[in-house]
Amino acid sequence: MFKNYLKVGFRNMSKNWVVSVINVFGLALAVGIAITVFIFIDYQYNVDTFHSNYHNIYQVIDNVEEGDEIEQWGDSPMLLGPEVLNSQSGVKRMARIEFQNGNMKQGDRVFNDGSGSLIQTL
Repeated sequence: MFKNYLKVGFRNMSKNWVVSVINVFGLALAVGIAITVFIFIDYQYNVDTFHSNYHNIYQVIDNVEEGDEIEQWGDSPMLLGPEVLNSQSGVKRMARIEFQNGNMKQGDRVFNDGSGSLIQTL
């Protein structure tokens, strides 16, 4: 029975190939968009949930003017971290990630970290 359904389906696809291509392309596009939307929503709901106190994690956003537009960057000045710890009583700990290259030393070995990130925790 299933073999007969496949045979009839392929016959219809060969007779009406333009409609079949449009239908298959539309189905593939819809499935691709649905998967992309699911991954985006899943990421938004589950970002930082692996931390025990994820509801107490905040990110400082910097508004930077680039010509006529205002862009939001996820970086801040280097001295902002210690200043926030000293002046804001609600801040217990902080961590900063600065995207730059730098030389690092471990024992006698000096190397350049190619990832371009520097992590500072206080």
